[in-house]
Amino acid sequence: MQFRFSAILLDLDGTLVDSAPELAAAVNGTLESLGRRTLSVEEVRGMIGNGLPALTLAALAATGGAPDAEATEDIICRVRTLYDRQPPPRVFDGVRETLTDWHQSGISLIVCTNKPEGSARRLMAELGLDRLIADLAGGDSYPVRKPHPGHLLRPLERLGLDPKLAVMVGDSHIDADAARDAGIPFIAVSYGYAGQRRGEMEAVSTVDRFADVTGAIAQLAERRGLAFPSPPPEV
Repeated sequence: MQFRFSAILLDLDGTLVDSAPELAAAVNGTLESLGRRTLSVEEVRGMIGNGLPALTLAALAATGGAPDAEATEDIICRVRTLYDRQPPPRVFDGVRETLTDWHQSGISLIVCTNKPEGSARRLMAELGLDRLIADLAGGDSYPVRKPHPGHLLRPLERLGLDPKLAVMVGDSHIDADAARDAGIPFIAVSYGYAGQRRGEMEAVSTVDRFADVTGAIAQLAERRGLAFPSPPPEV
C-alpha cells in the first residue's frame, strides 16, 4: 500500500483569510480612544503573525510606546474586544474550493494560528469553514505556539497522524521556522503578510495563489514517493 500525505497544517491570517482590515479597525479604535494616531492597514499588515498581544505592542511602539504592564494588558483586552465585534474577514481566492476538495479527499486539515483559539473557531464558523477542518490549534491552546514546533506537532498527535505524512502551508518565517523544527515540509504563499520576497523563507515551494498549493503538494509527494491527493472516502 502506498503511503500518502494525510494531513495539511494551515496558517490562518495571511494564508486563508485577509484579516488585516478588521485587525486594523480594532487597533485603530483603541488608539483613537488613547488619543494616539491611527495606523494604515499596510502598517498593521506588517505587524501580524505573532498573535494579538504582539500586534498590540507593535502598534503601541509605533505610536509612542507602551505604558506600564497593567495598562498595556488593559489595552490588549480592548483591542481583542473590538476585534471580536468586527465582521468576518475576506477569504482569499481559491481557499474555500481547495479546502473542500482536500476535505472530500479524506485529508485531515488542521489550522495552526497564533490567534486565540476561541476567536479563531468563531471566525471559522462564521465563514462556514469549520466543517472542513479536523482540528484547530490557537495561540492559547497549548503551552507553546508558533514558531515552536510543538504547536504543529500537538494537534497531529491528538489526531494520531504521522508528522512525516504532513505538510505545512503558511505565509511567514514564523510558519516556516515551526515547520522546519517539526520536520514538516513547508509551502509558502507569496500573497500573505510577511512582506518577504520569494526565496527568503525556507520553503520547498512558493505559490502565488492558494489553489496552486495542490499542485505543489502533488510535486512534493511525487519526489517522496507518496500519494496525493488521496482518493475520496467510500460512501
